[in-house]
Formats: sequence, C-alpha cells, structure tokens
Amino acid sequence: MILWWSPSPQPDLGGSEEEANASEELVAPRMSTKGCYSSVVLEMEIADLAINAVLQSALVNEMEGSGAGSLAFDSASHNLDEYAKGTANAGIMLGDAILSTQTFGVLKTIVRGWFLDKARAHVKGAASSPADLVVDHFWRWVSSTTSNMFEPALHRFLHGLMCKTFLQLLAEFKRLGTHVVYADFNRIFLLTTKPDAGSAFAFARYLVTAANSQELFRHLVIDVNQFWNYLAWMDVANFGGVKVPPEVASSRAPPPQRFEISMDWNIQSLLPGVLQPVFERNVASFIFALYSAKRGATDGRTPLRAIYNLNIDLPGETTSVINPAKDREKKAAQKSISQNLTRRLLADVASVKRRQASAAINEEDATALAFPDLPGARSDRTNPTLELVKAVCEIFALSSDHTVEVQILRRNLLDLLGVREFSTEAAYRNPCESIIVPIVICARCNATRDVDLCRDPDRLPTVDSETGEARPPARKSWVCHKCDAEYDRFQIEQPLIEMISRMITSFQTQDIICVKCSQSKDDNLAPTCHCGEGYRTSLNRGEMRTKLKMIRSGMCNANFASIKLIRLQ
Repeated sequence: MILWWSPSPQPDLGGSEEEANASEELVAPRMSTKGCYSSVVLEMEIADLAINAVLQSALVNEMEGSGAGSLAFDSASHNLDEYAKGTANAGIMLGDAILSTQTFGVLKTIVRGWFLDKARAHVKGAASSPADLVVDHFWRWVSSTTSNMFEPALHRFLHGLMCKTFLQLLAEFKRLGTHVVYADFNRIFLLTTKPDAGSAFAFARYLVTAANSQELFRHLVIDVNQFWNYLAWMDVANFGGVKVPPEVASSRAPPPQRFEISMDWNIQSLLPGVLQPVFERNVASFIFALYSAKRGATDGRTPLRAIYNLNIDLPGETTSVINPAKDREKKAAQKSISQNLTRRLLADVASVKRRQASAAINEEDATALAFPDLPGARSDRTNPTLELVKAVCEIFALSSDHTVEVQILRRNLLDLLGVREFSTEAAYRNPCESIIVPIVICARCNATRDVDLCRDPDRLPTVDSETGEARPPARKSWVCHKCDAEYDRFQIEQPLIEMISRMITSFQTQDIICVKCSQSKDDNLAPTCHCGEGYRTSLNRGEMRTKLKMIRSGMCNANFASIKLIRLQ
C-alpha cells in the first residue's frame, strides 16, 4: 500500500502520472419520469450516502456475488509468499475502478472509527465533536481534487459503491409500493397512492423507518421535506404543482380551501418578457383546473376503494375495476380543458399574434417580443407566438388522461398560426441546453447538489408579472439551497475546465470509422474500408463546437476568469 501527499489532483508517481490520459467524468445515476400526478408525491433529501456505502461495502459486494462477510473485500491478511505465488488478490474492482484492497481496508477502518466516535459523543450529550466534522465532510474530502491525499482510483471506486447502494434504495422504495418520479444522489420524488398530504404523512414515516431498518441503508439519513398534493413534472428544472410543508401535513387537517400553486418552469424564462405572464397564467390555470377536479371528485372524504364488477370482461375490455372518484375527476378535468382553458388560450394566442404582426412596423413591439439572450439558449427560434404555443401544449400533454383534448387544442392553436400539426417546426424542442456541474458540495453544511449553469433559477433574470419589466438575477453567485452560503467559484469553474480538457482529448484521440458500415479503421494505409466506402471521424465537429459555445456562454454569464482561454474558430 502506497500513500502520497501531493498538492496536484494526481498522485506523485515520479512523473508517470502525467503520461496517463484524464479519466472519464463520473456520471451519477439520474432518472426522471414525465407526467401529471394527482396522488401525493413525497420529496425526500438523502444524506450520508458515502459513509453508508463504505460501512456497508460488504453487503454491496455480496450482492455482486464477489464474496460475503469478512472476506468481502479481501480483509484477511496475506504474507509475501502468497503475493509472490499470485494466490492473494492484489486489488478489487467495481466496474472500471481498480483499487488496492489494503487501501480500501485502511479507509474503512478509519471511517468506522470516526463513526463510532461520533456515536459515543452523541451518547454523552456532546452537541458537536471532531468526529462529527470529519464524518460530515468525508465525501467532500474524498472527492475534492484539492485534497493533498486525493486518490482518483479511490474516488471512482467509492462512487461506484454509492451508485450500487442508491439503486438498491430505489428498488426498496418500489417494493414498498411507491413509484419514482425523479431521483438523484440528493433528492428523490416518490409517487404514493395517498389522496392528500395528511393521509400521506404517516406513510412517509413508514417508508423512512422501513428503509433504515434494512442493514444496507442503516446509516442513511432520509428526510421528507415537502408533500405535493398535485405535481406536473417535466424535468428537474421544469415542474409545478400544489405543495404542502411537513408542518401542515402532520396536523392531519383537511386541505385548506385556498392554496398556492408553485411554479418552477425554466422554459418560461426563455420566452420574451411580455409572453412570460401569459405562459404563467395559462399553466397555473391548467394546474388549478386539474387539482380542483381532483378535490371535487373526492369531496374531502377518505379515498374510495375500487368496486369490482362480477361480470367477466370480453377480450380487450377492462371493466372489472371501477373507481367512481377517478372517473368523476377525469370528466371534470376534460370539461375544464375543452371549454375554459381552450377559450382562454385561443384568445391569448390571437392577441399575441396580432402584436407580433404589428412588430414589423412598431419598433417597441419588436423589442418586447425579442427572445432573451441567456446562456444555453437555442439560437434558431424566430417565432415567439409559436414557441409560446409549443411550450404551453407540451406542459398540457404531461397529463396522459387528457391526451385527446390536448391534441385538439394543439391542432386549433397551430391552425390559428398557419402551421401544420406534424411539420418539423411544430415539434417541441427544449429551448435551453443543460451544462451540469455534478455534486457541488457546500463547505458550510456539507449539502450537495448539481449546479446547472444554464437553468439555475438563482442566476436567471425574471420578469414582473404585473408590469412586464425585466429584473436582474436574484443572486450574483450560486448558493447552497439549505444554508444559503455561497459556493466556492473555483469549485464550479474547475470541473468546467476539466470538461473542456476531456472534450479536446477525446476529439484528438477519436477513431476513424467507415461511412457505410461504421467499422473502425484498423490500419494506417488503406484509403477505403473493405466494403468500398471512405472513412470519417467518429465525433461530429459541429456538435463539439456547439457544446463548447454553450460552455463558453455559461462561463461568460458567470464571469469566470478562464473564459479568456476559450477561443472558437
């Protein structure tokens, strides 16, 4: 076992480490399911995943079929003869990460000692101790390239253990009767079968208790910080609904008659300033109509049980289960969409269309309908009214129970603009690309989250819904959403520089492939492939250039000093 003390991100191996290519970026598991969810959705925060992965590494390796118990990570000692004969394994492997068994054994022993010291301090009533500090900041120490004992192999191996543990946690939640709406290392959105937050509160406590009772998740910290009575989910940067804090959910009181709709839609900020209130008003009306239909169908009572029909279904029929509340909810929502929402949206689009027509001769209207210049925004958008229609209809289409009504509404809106329903320009594309800096760790509270340079709401300008005036971003820099402390800018800038370096290396070392059969070129002399076609590069130069432009725009918006080093030709 070799330990080194090096101020650089690479170990001090006498210069040989400089010859090795940079390792690929570690990709954390992330899953998202679009849709409108009328049952309660639980928003959870996950902490201490790295500590749990190390302490429960034997169980992870046992599930992989590589051993069990004390011999899971080759914890038994070996003598020099065993190593010379090759009878003792020199390393352990998880995916493409290879690590010395002795190194991981020392790390696990240290972490176990820290955790025991922390537990003893809490038993004695100490509010904080040195063990608390090292345990809370363990993942930041292991993953930070500025750490003088940073070990890339250890970092990659531990990341693999965390992924395995995280996927097992999601499988456990599914086994307990929930469905995953969104999940990453920091947050999990779980769909339950409960109709309101009051009835879902006890179920949420049961989920957390049942998960922590499993040996594999014993040291995980799981907190339920929000209850969503209704949720319209597109992705992590675009969602809205009716949320209830845990304090209100724990009271078991019926849902209040007046409620607030939460709106977090990144695609709204990509529209012209005068169209953002129109977008917000129609999307809020859509969520209000569907949530009101749900509340009217249940009448504030406990959830109705399904009535089973004793008649035998014919082939292709599914009438054996009838849910009267769900049927009433669907009919009420269909009536709201086909009548109220359709009329209002047609009137709004007609008004915007007239204003766009007058923009040809009115400079003030042309300026008001100009798309904002934001990092990551697509530059091929030229029709503001069409972009508004596509964005609103894409959100309406999240409700799979009302596909027919939304398709009719979309067809009428496109006819109003003179655009064919199935044309290329009518297809929706996300107007903003994403540049994610994964696993940014707060130095104060140790909370982690992924920072999106292009879609972080704290760094985007907003528009006053009443006056229509643009307002500067809410914050000058990225902050932790838990303790409101500013992140170290170098912690965000350095991964971007490494990302550019990996892109340059991959482009320079790419393979040459056949145009026809896509086989890689295996010699240096043949001008053509054995099938007769020529060769081309495996990476698209235009796509690489577009991604570099996005990174450059994001870094320019953040005023990073290294932006001066990026020159595109």
